[in-house]
Amino acid sequence: MIQTKQESSKISNLWENKFCKGYKGFDFVHHILGAYWTSFSALPDISEINFLAQHYYHAMNISFEYRVCFEPQKYDIPYEENVSTNQKVYTRHNSWHDFFNNITWILWPKTKSAIVDTILAQRSEQKNRTAKQSFLAQLDECGMIIVTALPSLVDKILTHDWSALFFRHRAQHSLFEPIVFGHGLMEKAIDPYIGMTAKAIIIVVKPDYFNLSTNIKLNFLDQLLSQLIMSKACPPTPKSLQPFPLLGMPGWHPNNEREEFFEQKNYFRPKRNNVKECAVLNQLVDKTLWGQWKWLAPYD
Repeated sequence: MIQTKQESSKISNLWENKFCKGYKGFDFVHHILGAYWTSFSALPDISEINFLAQHYYHAMNISFEYRVCFEPQKYDIPYEENVSTNQKVYTRHNSWHDFFNNITWILWPKTKSAIVDTILAQRSEQKNRTAKQSFLAQLDECGMIIVTALPSLVDKILTHDWSALFFRHRAQHSLFEPIVFGHGLMEKAIDPYIGMTAKAIIIVVKPDYFNLSTNIKLNFLDQLLSQLIMSKACPPTPKSLQPFPLLGMPGWHPNNEREEFFEQKNYFRPKRNNVKECAVLNQLVDKTLWGQWKWLAPYD
């Protein structure tokens, strides 16, 4: 599709005025890749994204089996097969959605590969879309990873006590880190709106996690999530993902400095009694799944 000058200008303005202005929802992405944004005046093209990816892979010592490159959209091979067989990710020109998908492939190479491989394996076993495929699709599009060393804050999430989590206990957020994972959710965060909700996986860790550098945190989370997805412990249904109204996070919306903000029940919804609690990752997996990171697991 050929874009008009007006459409191209809109993309450039969004890049300059929204994405690059340090919105807190992008903190994790900015910390890893922020130094590169200054070299781009607008949405990077495919060659620039490939350059960014190779630089990052080298700096993080990413194994070659997880390195992908990006190429213009084609329709001769399905998306997942192209990634699995050729290690190439289809990308549409001037697409925010595809740009953020590319960013997640760069930052989360093991997890994204695990998602694709599992979807392909499920597809070969069953013709119709399975509940597990739906789980992976929702994680990929609107997923969030919540890491905390405080089980008490997990309880606030599971009971939907949003005012307590986001307002009354915000002093404890030094041990609470929500990380935007889904590329569709990243696209929405360009222009945040009330109603914007993530689907979260919760990981409880030892406090030592919060002393790690962002690079090491990312390495740990990518390894752990990829192993979970490829294991029998992987949740079989999207209901295992926890709804999370992320604009309650301090600094993620200008109006959440007042407790009255959390009275919007259409957004900060109370828990329904008939809804099963989401599964916390620690309750799903054996400590052996943590591998070299088992020292961060909060149990003996």
